[in-house]
Amino acid sequence: MKHRLPLTTGLATIVFLATNMIGASAGDHVRLTDQAAAITAFEHAMSARQTINSVPSSGRVSDAAYLRELGSERETTLRRLFGGAQLEAEARALRAALGLIAGGNFRPVGGSADAFSFSSVKSVSADKVQLTEAFVAHSTMYEKDGRGTWVRETPSNKLNFSATVERFSSSDPWRVTAFDSDFAPGSEP
Repeated sequence: MKHRLPLTTGLATIVFLATNMIGASAGDHVRLTDQAAAITAFEHAMSARQTINSVPSSGRVSDAAYLRELGSERETTLRRLFGGAQLEAEARALRAALGLIAGGNFRPVGGSADAFSFSSVKSVSADKVQLTEAFVAHSTMYEKDGRGTWVRETPSNKLNFSATVERFSSSDPWRVTAFDSDFAPGSEP
């Protein structure tokens, strides 16, 4: 069954999941709060993903030591939000972005993610949830043009995604362990 309702964290997520669990066993209802927690963790990780590679719009971005320190802080944040192979992919993207920033012609300064919608929320196990559908990713960046002038860009793109969110024990936080996305038709850069 396809549900294309935009969801925000909290009550709307619980209501969405509850309406899909009518007739489910009592054991399934325990997973309802786990699914809501996994969705919240996913939304938080995707929002953070839009800002993790950004730097202050002014400051010491040409200072290699500063960029190393910033990278170390951001990798700590990544470890709280992502796990497994997805953590490695996010760390590579962070290092690549810091390399571009060090080059002096590109500076991401912020972003966000919103308008989440889910067509599938599937509990694979008590500690693993698969999600599918879309969200909108926003970025703010500066890039030097051919004359060396900084040009501000603020792209917003709808991304279709599939993701896996897991926790490694019932007391661990939920982390995104797999994420695949592509631009929705008409949302390409």
